[in-house]
Amino acid sequence: MMTDDDCIKLDKYIDDLKTGTRTIKVKNYINYQIESHENGHNILILTGDEKKLDRVVVKRFECRWPKNRNPKNTPFTNNEKQI
Repeated sequence: MMTDDDCIKLDKYIDDLKTGTRTIKVKNYINYQIESHENGHNILILTGDEKKLDRVVVKRFECRWPKNRNPKNTPFTNNEKQI
């Protein structure tokens, strides 16, 4: 079985947070799929050696919007109304 480090390296995570940008490099990329969810999306990335099933890993990213902030209903904006 492949480990997380074989497919996606998360080193320098803290440095990425400081700059506000995070780049995740995916090695041995095979395919991806995006699924809609009521509070966001799920992104599945298939990596590994497609010739050997025991060497294939699915990475699942669950992307969720902040609570009570669905951009489908109300878009994100910096211009909040003040009373």
